[in-house]
Amino acid sequence: MTVALAHAGGDQVRIAIPSAYPLRPIDELRVYAMNARLHSPEQVGQIAASIRRFGFVNPVLVDAAGTIVAGHGRVLAADLLGMTAVPVVELGHLSADEARQLRLADNRIALNSTWSPEILAAELRAVAGAGADLGALGFSGAELDKLFGRRDAQDGEN
Repeated sequence: MTVALAHAGGDQVRIAIPSAYPLRPIDELRVYAMNARLHSPEQVGQIAASIRRFGFVNPVLVDAAGTIVAGHGRVLAADLLGMTAVPVVELGHLSADEARQLRLADNRIALNSTWSPEILAAELRAVAGAGADLGALGFSGAELDKLFGRRDAQDGEN
């Protein structure tokens, strides 16, 4: 396990990075100009919080030229944390057209799955019982209320 030091907001932060992946300086990575997936500042903050808490456990995928195939949000989050390098997997075997297809597939296919509400609620209860901040896991308050069967305070029911 490699530990990178980042400087987020003036504070030094230790970020765990699996040593199986080489590090590449962020300023050597090329953002794909036609990336169709947008990352709001709120989501980038959530990604940064996840990296800070769990480490940089999902490497950035790049083509042979260093253009990001998957991981634009992670690179933005790493920059927000003050990291200067990120773990990468180079996909030199892909043609430019295959890299373009993978960019789309990587983002879209994940959206085609669904949650098991019962299992998700049980898992969230378990991690909450261990002291986890459920908001830090990317779920909104409204989603958590629905999963836990709590009524929406705005609908007038108590």
